[in-house]
Amino acid sequence: MGCSSCGGRSAARPLSASGQPVAWRHYQPSGGSVDYLDEARAERAKTALGGTVVKVDTRTGAPIA
Repeated sequence: MGCSSCGGRSAARPLSASGQPVAWRHYQPSGGSVDYLDEARAERAKTALGGTVVKVDTRTGAPIA
């Protein structure tokens, strides 16, 4: 069983150069945030809704430079 947003498909989690699992976190103007595994999807959400996108380590939530 998979999530409704991906239709049950699982994707390989992207890794940073140092091997950290990463996501692109879209901080929305409403105060919420959504993690994306695909940078392009995060950027499209930012364009549509505003806010900012930050690359983060999914284990710790810390931004990755």
